[in-house]
Amino acid sequence: MAEAKKIRTSTAAIDAARYFLAYQHLLYGAPNEALAESEPLPSGIGHSQCLLHSVAAQALWKLSRHDEAVLSARQAIEAAPTEEPRSELSLELAAILGAG
Repeated sequence: MAEAKKIRTSTAAIDAARYFLAYQHLLYGAPNEALAESEPLPSGIGHSQCLLHSVAAQALWKLSRHDEAVLSARQAIEAAPTEEPRSELSLELAAILGAG
């Protein structure tokens, strides 16, 4: 992961690994590390994109950066490739989105 970040390479496999690592940090109470691992946030539409934005939104919320969290939550939903993950993310991020 460090080498991929150093050369600023992003592939679906690298983004998936970044998501899993960021999510683990989030689950174990390390929102700073979760946010660091999810950045830079990928642009475009796709599963990795929406999942990384979702983790970033949750980490930002835990860090009391609420305006940024709402923006990232919206970006997560917009990046979802189909209606199913869009709906799931809407439910998962409802508390954050309700604050915005």
